[in-house]
Amino acid sequence: MTRKVVWDLCSGLGGWTQAFVESEDWEVYSFEKNQQLIDDVREKDIDLYYRNGLESAIVCDVTEWKKWCFGYPWPDLITCSPPCTEFSTAYNAPRSEAERRGENWEPDMSVSLACKEIIDWCKPEHWICENVFGSAKYLEPVFGRTRQAIRPWIFYGKYPNLHLPRDWDYNKEDHDVTSTHPYRANVRGMIPYEISRALKQSIEDQWTLERWL
Repeated sequence: MTRKVVWDLCSGLGGWTQAFVESEDWEVYSFEKNQQLIDDVREKDIDLYYRNGLESAIVCDVTEWKKWCFGYPWPDLITCSPPCTEFSTAYNAPRSEAERRGENWEPDMSVSLACKEIIDWCKPEHWICENVFGSAKYLEPVFGRTRQAIRPWIFYGKYPNLHLPRDWDYNKEDHDVTSTHPYRANVRGMIPYEISRALKQSIEDQWTLERWL
């Protein structure tokens, strides 16, 4: 059986691909700009480092995708997580602070636009982008209407709906670390294993059904 390929753009701590890394049916390529983040995880949480496949993360800038994207197998699935800092409505977020000053907030859209350019160029069978609820105003014109909402995330894309147990709940505060933690924002924003598994399962179930039809 030919292994399926997933590209994880702006991969951070590798939340999107946790379930894919542990599967022999998938080949994972994680693209992350922040080398320091990867080094910090290796130093402070070696279990997470190997569990999420960060030892093979590719350090590159998605906004310069034309320089590197032709060097890897073409993806069947693209996952992406543009930094939420530009879109968050949390009290201390730059957007909220600007709005309290009466200023118009214009987020940096370069990473989000680059992710969509990669998706449009590669044309994978499935793709999914996640962000905070406050992103819809800015990201729906790029990625299309919100496809699904599972608090505290909203999802855009082309993928079979994610199915989680009805009583499943996730609170970022329960997974928080101290304010001085070097990659606290990444920990708080990491997609949990249950959502990664739900994405993998929904795609594989669809492929199984299509083979029977």
